[in-house]
Amino acid sequence: MNPRPFLSNFLVRLPVAGSALLLSLFAPMLLQASASGTIVSEAVTEPFPGIRLLERVTAEPPMRIYAAAIDLTNENLSVDATAPTRKLRSVEEWARETGALIAVNGDFFRYADGTPHVYGDAAGGGERWPVPQTGRGDHYSDAWFHQHYGWFAFGDFGVTFTATRHAKRTRKLTEGWRPEKVTAEIPPGTRALVSGFSQLVIEGEAIVCEDPKAKTCFPDRGDLHARHPRTAMGLTRDGKRFLLVVVDGRSDESAGMFGTELAALMKELGAWNAINLDGGGSSQMYVKGRGTINAPHITQRRKVLNHWGVFRADSGAGRDKRK
Repeated sequence: MNPRPFLSNFLVRLPVAGSALLLSLFAPMLLQASASGTIVSEAVTEPFPGIRLLERVTAEPPMRIYAAAIDLTNENLSVDATAPTRKLRSVEEWARETGALIAVNGDFFRYADGTPHVYGDAAGGGERWPVPQTGRGDHYSDAWFHQHYGWFAFGDFGVTFTATRHAKRTRKLTEGWRPEKVTAEIPPGTRALVSGFSQLVIEGEAIVCEDPKAKTCFPDRGDLHARHPRTAMGLTRDGKRFLLVVVDGRSDESAGMFGTELAALMKELGAWNAINLDGGGSSQMYVKGRGTINAPHITQRRKVLNHWGVFRADSGAGRDKRK
């Protein structure tokens, strides 16, 4: 099924009875039933031409969900990520410094020997991150996360992705970059790349488990076995829409999601392939003119190492003036 073009600018707020109509407006490939509980309220806006924003509140369980669909056919938009840096910034800090229209947090990260590094690979502002600041090189060959990651990338080729190591070793894949091989190679001409794991949707199939708490469910990422705040990225089958999703958690207003629930949500939103990003206090979504629109469980929003951003194409997207 090919999604229809984005519709004109509008704002819709509907009760449960109108949810099917609303969902078809946000993404024509959506399922008619919500994957995230009983819908209490929803709003769909177009804060900028080519960017659609869904804000959903559910009950049973309580959940607050924020989903952005970026029209990659819109020549006035550009997707970029954080340029190589050692500086930690909240999503809002980075977005304001770089001029992003909308932004979310990126990959898992940590300090090792005084060097901040992401768990996967990374590129931004047209530069690939140096090996010591990524999990792709042999310097972390003994680490549990080494080359577990998958990624989405933008560049001269348009947009592409690679599946996670677990997906490549357990599925017969036919799509994406080097689908049959775990490799640190990336496409020539890559300008922006953000990694994550586990993979949530694989070639149209959302991960399903009898018990979402079982260790056999998402064996490559243990924290997907419990409810937490979440961030995820996805791409539609035709490659025309990039999806960025944040789910609040650890509060009475929003319980957070199991990995299986996040997978079902990404499938519902139209993702043909989707990957989990850093969660917990890192899960943040910024919209220019509104600030950070979700409510992480901690007052001080976590500073993170890399980010996804959507920019006006003529703005020098993602060029980080303060690395």
